[in-house]
Amino acid sequence: MTLVEPGIKGCINAKNRNLNNIICASLQDIDFQNGLVGAIGAFDVVEHIEDDLSFLKSCHQVLADEGKLFITVPAFEALWSHEDVHAGHYRRYTVQSLEKVVKEAGFQIEYCTYFFAALVPPIYVFRSLASKLGLRRDKGPTLIHREHVTDGGIQVKILESLLAPEICNIERSKTIKFGSSCLLAAKKA
Repeated sequence: MTLVEPGIKGCINAKNRNLNNIICASLQDIDFQNGLVGAIGAFDVVEHIEDDLSFLKSCHQVLADEGKLFITVPAFEALWSHEDVHAGHYRRYTVQSLEKVVKEAGFQIEYCTYFFAALVPPIYVFRSLASKLGLRRDKGPTLIHREHVTDGGIQVKILESLLAPEICNIERSKTIKFGSSCLLAAKKA
């Protein structure tokens, strides 16, 4: 397994998590031989790329026949907030818009669903709506990072109990009607 990460901070984070085989570059910068890669995981990546279709076509090109593509992206423009701007997002997706661009890149969709349904209300109220009303300003990277990291304890247990039914649905390839993120699995057609 090889991790391709264009940002030095991302590479350092990966190294700190004991990942090896890290290439600090974008997929387009690497001269992978076409048709040799067995699978690509783009987890919270595609929303950072201005031309998502070109990126997905690049993925299609390097994948082996029937190679797999796995994607997660943030969902729903209604959940857009200062955090999206700070993170460098170009867009949020719906299941339909994600499926459309992935099909356009030449993939066959195997599974697509929303997830993190329990996070939609707090994200909408405390980020999106607050940003739109001017009640929440850009807090900067340190405060945003703290919101995404937990020290465990009761927060983790509550979140795990809320997400357990979603995990079961995903394991059974059942779809979830809404959520703050989308999950997609496709294969090279």
